[in-house]
Amino acid sequence: MKDSQLHHSRELDQLKSVWVKKHHENQLLVGGVINAFTVLGLRKESESWIKRLSKSYQTVEFDMEPSDPQGTVCVSFILCLYRYAEKLKLNLEFTNVPDRLLRIVALSGMTDILKLTPPKETKA
Repeated sequence: MKDSQLHHSRELDQLKSVWVKKHHENQLLVGGVINAFTVLGLRKESESWIKRLSKSYQTVEFDMEPSDPQGTVCVSFILCLYRYAEKLKLNLEFTNVPDRLLRIVALSGMTDILKLTPPKETKA
């Protein structure tokens, strides 16, 4: 297999492995690698869930624990969801946000704008 084919194959695998699913009432789980190849599909799927849940709830929670955010595209993803939810007069919460994404948000100077909750401390 050529390098370009192998690279394309990895991109397709990443697209298949990113997901959003309903976990509990107004809580959604976001999982998989979030990067430039997967973010558009993830955004579309997330907006679809936001629209459906906005009919029954005032707040939707995105649990980010199963996700693997890679790069600043994740900040853009969250901002897009905030804008979309605002149009629907819906509040969003992002919980169990991986440290990697929290650091990217801090470096972007957006900590005060994006209200992201880090993972809960687990006692050993």
